[in-house]
Amino acid sequence: MAIFSIDLDVASKKALLQSKNIAKLTNSGVRNAFRKIGQDLVRDAEKQILQRPKHGRLYKIKVNGRSKSHRASAPYEHPANITGKLRKSLGYRVNGSRQMQFGAGNKTDVKYALYLEEGTKKMEARNYLQRTIKENQNNIRDRLNQEIQKVLTTL
Repeated sequence: MAIFSIDLDVASKKALLQSKNIAKLTNSGVRNAFRKIGQDLVRDAEKQILQRPKHGRLYKIKVNGRSKSHRASAPYEHPANITGKLRKSLGYRVNGSRQMQFGAGNKTDVKYALYLEEGTKKMEARNYLQRTIKENQNNIRDRLNQEIQKVLTTL
């Protein structure tokens, strides 16, 4: 029986160590990308909520004891801003390198955030969170690619 021995040279050992780091670096890049994507989504959703004109019904509301006209959002339009509570409740959470959550109502008690997103029996959905994600799909893909490339170039 012939026995062959293969020994790793210094370059091969270095390559082996680098390959073990690839997974760790990739996870780090994904987490970095998730943080930037979350910031981008929040910023874009805030901008869309503040953007005018809205096309829903016009009605009177009281603000600080004074009557004021307010134009609501139309179905499938980003919600109209009244108090800023919904806008300020927008946020994201990164859970490792596998999941990022983006939504509204997390920071404060904004119970109507889900009703605006999904609708009710009396109100059609606004789908503002889903639409923000959809409108940012290219940005999401680019951010992931950029951040993973950035950490892998450190090898």
